[in-house]
Amino acid sequence: NSHSVEYVITFFMFLSGINYGLLFFVIFRGKVHKLIEDTQFKWYLMFLLIFTFIVGLSLFISTPYNGSSALRNALFHVTAIITTTGFTSTDYTQWPPFIWMTLGLCMYFGACAGSTTGGIKVDRVLISFKAIVNEIHRRLHPSAISQVKLSGQHLPDSTVNSVMMYIVVYIIVIFISIIGVLLTGSSVPEAVSGVIASVGSVGPGLAEVGSMDNYSAQPMMAKFIYTFDMFLGRVEIFPVLRPIIEAYKNGTDFHIKMDTDGLISAGADLEQLTWMDVRVGDHLPTPRHGKPVEINAYWYSGLRVMEEFAKKLGKDAQAKSYADLAEKVSRGMTENA
Repeated sequence: NSHSVEYVITFFMFLSGINYGLLFFVIFRGKVHKLIEDTQFKWYLMFLLIFTFIVGLSLFISTPYNGSSALRNALFHVTAIITTTGFTSTDYTQWPPFIWMTLGLCMYFGACAGSTTGGIKVDRVLISFKAIVNEIHRRLHPSAISQVKLSGQHLPDSTVNSVMMYIVVYIIVIFISIIGVLLTGSSVPEAVSGVIASVGSVGPGLAEVGSMDNYSAQPMMAKFIYTFDMFLGRVEIFPVLRPIIEAYKNGTDFHIKMDTDGLISAGADLEQLTWMDVRVGDHLPTPRHGKPVEINAYWYSGLRVMEEFAKKLGKDAQAKSYADLAEKVSRGMTENA
């Protein structure tokens, strides 16, 4: 019930969203210019101010809040959600749906890389936006030479590609999880906000999983999905994908395994494993046991994705391992064509 306490909490939540390396230079080395010159910090602050203004204006127009109360509530909740600290001082699920959408974007964006926050992270959002603009520029001016830059430094295409792939995988995880939660009987606002909040490690979502509620009433299977999403979001997906790759390499159920040529082989007897298999009783009119080309195309793409993820995380040895295996798969597909 203290406005002063809210502002103090807001300040420290804001600090938690800054790259800790930058905070080290500012606090222990006195190099404030490093923070001021950092592109990611500038955009983090800009996103925070823009979202606060939008939510505050909406509250002032559509609720009984006066100007100062609208601004204070907007600043507190936007900061809490964008830094994924999960704090709340009022029931924001009673606010207009437009604010729900804005807060949903905050859940998705997150704060700076190198901080304790979840979400996509500001640097990835910024790189993806610049990559899109750069690609449009290339299409309009085919002879132009342009590169994505961040904080004055040119980013190699491999880094940009890995960021774009991470965002695509992040969105796919959200989409599949939302469908899974909806199948358990949850409402659309619960499913969408609950999944985004879980993957981003935000905490509260909207509707029945909102600021004044919790996830206790959610179906058991939905809780499993939310839990898995929280784990995926916190470890940033890559560590979860590695065991999947290893399982295909070492062999798993239904005779699925990697052969000596690097290709994935699968199926035996009456097993149906691809979407083009047909089985009528004990007869297989279109048997596809062996090494289906589309499965191995996905296998090759998956290895390249893992290679880029490993490069992004500075795991050069793992990146080379995935690259070598991908080359082996490519040769195997050519030789078996």
